[in-house]
Amino acid sequence: MGSEQEDRYLEKRTRGGYRYVRRVPKNVRETFGAVWVKKSLNTHDAAVARARRDILEKAHDEYWSALIAGPNDAARKLYEAAAVRAMSLNLAYLPADEIARSSVDLIMARAALIDESTSSGLDVDAVLGLVPEPKTPLDDAFDTYEKVIKAAELQTKSNGQKASWRKVKLRAINNFKRVVGDVPLQDITRENALKFYQFWLNRVLDGSRSQNSAKRDMGNMRTLYREYFRHVGQADRPNPFRDLSYKGGQSEKPPPFESSWIRDEILKPGALDGLNEAARGIIFALIETGCRPSEICNLPPECIVLDADVPHIVITQRMGREVKSDPSNRDIPLVGVSLAAFRRWPDGFSHRYGDKENGFSATAMKFFRANGLFPTDKHVIYSFRHAFETRAMEAGIDSELRMRLMGHSIGRPDYGDGGSLKFRQGEIRKLALEYPDGLLT
Repeated sequence: MGSEQEDRYLEKRTRGGYRYVRRVPKNVRETFGAVWVKKSLNTHDAAVARARRDILEKAHDEYWSALIAGPNDAARKLYEAAAVRAMSLNLAYLPADEIARSSVDLIMARAALIDESTSSGLDVDAVLGLVPEPKTPLDDAFDTYEKVIKAAELQTKSNGQKASWRKVKLRAINNFKRVVGDVPLQDITRENALKFYQFWLNRVLDGSRSQNSAKRDMGNMRTLYREYFRHVGQADRPNPFRDLSYKGGQSEKPPPFESSWIRDEILKPGALDGLNEAARGIIFALIETGCRPSEICNLPPECIVLDADVPHIVITQRMGREVKSDPSNRDIPLVGVSLAAFRRWPDGFSHRYGDKENGFSATAMKFFRANGLFPTDKHVIYSFRHAFETRAMEAGIDSELRMRLMGHSIGRPDYGDGGSLKFRQGEIRKLALEYPDGLLT
């Protein structure tokens, strides 16, 4: 036999088998109804006995903790303890009303597992499903989703990215509460989900909100429900938000700037003079890189390489800052006005707009609108990215290289590197726009 600690709560019987023997803590004996727990482990194998002991030990720890905790935590702990104990008996935990609707054979089989002389209250609860499933408020479900289920994923995001992630998820929950009510997750019905679906459908049809907003809210509620119940061991639970989506219509993408507009209006001397230096530099950097504004805003000095044969920037995942997807990790040669911008500001713009890309966007949008730098009311700062892709296509750049430069998936296994920096530099030069001398001085 092993060490005393290794064989805690194990007693070897005269006939060679093992049983679990444990004294009940004094502060729960009255509630629990016993001083000792004694349970046959139905094995002569020490390793098997230890494994079964571990399950019983965990179940009793949970159960007794619940009895001590009081009403606030007791419901959840009791339910989890009963579920663990049912598992130790090779049973799925089922609520009593579901067992009652089962076949007579199933009911009798469960009842046969209860030995009045040795079974504890926990055994009875677990086998007969006498512990009701506790209700989980939406806010508590999201707390678990954020701090447990998605904790590792969120660790790679910056504070700003975490705040944006949280804002969108909480918007869906708060909208659901406003439309349906603060319904516990377990009590959400298909009718509740349909009511929420109709709320968003009405807003899409009357033009007050976009289809993308509707899809995002419905998808976030569907994901919260699925991931929470998968986490607590109920992956097969029907999702009331399943198959509720908004199909059809067209999502509006911002139109690209015409090359002539960028050259004649935005690169015109003095056009951006009223914009702060960092924001002005970011605009110039966007024109010949095709980057997302957030990528330029958060580019650290060490990812700006100006003293190489091919000056370039490095967009990459790093601790505390997540890129949108794996293909977003890329090296982009610098040419034209974007190269001039980084030579003018070699440390980049993260000192002002690091983790504050929304602040940059708001500042730039306001300035462009006030100064007539958008050709239509549908254009936005992101239109620079679309303009780069359009100019690359018109310049005859290979579609796969365009996707690599933009940080898009190429849709097949990636065996090459997409061409050397020198090659990429030569291709991007084909679409570079002329700009006036002294523009950045």
